[in-house]
Amino acid sequence: AVPAARHAAEAALLRDGELAEALTSLGLALAIWDWAWEESERAFRRAIEADPDYPTSHQWLAMNVLLPQRRLEWAIGLDPLAPTLHASLGICHYYAADLRTARERLDASVELSPGFVPGHLFRGLTAVAAGDLEAGIGRLEHAVALSGDGDEALSALGYARGMAGD
Repeated sequence: AVPAARHAAEAALLRDGELAEALTSLGLALAIWDWAWEESERAFRRAIEADPDYPTSHQWLAMNVLLPQRRLEWAIGLDPLAPTLHASLGICHYYAADLRTARERLDASVELSPGFVPGHLFRGLTAVAAGDLEAGIGRLEHAVALSGDGDEALSALGYARGMAGD
């Protein structure tokens, strides 16, 4: 799928070299397929310049370029108001079972951007992992409402309700 996505991104960029979505897709392909960190970062940064409000560029830059190079904390220092960076680091701590730090980073993410679905989604999963099923379900219901019944949030809510015996 990655070569096909890269080809589609490159074709779109031939039509308009400043399409944030295409630059973001190209950046992802360069990161996860080629491990071409510098080229990938350039594509993501061009995407962010083209559309600073497109959150996927920020998120994928953080998760697929900065994090593997252990540069995410450094990135937060450069842009402490980026909810995507806080969420990305929180998600990493969630997967590392460092739930306290995950909660802190994810809380910062949703404080900075109350409508940021990934922050609410992983904050809910963090609460569930910590055994606070009621709070986790509440957060996940909020993530579902924000996402318009997005599959990932809905799946997480189903998981949490199952853990609660529902």
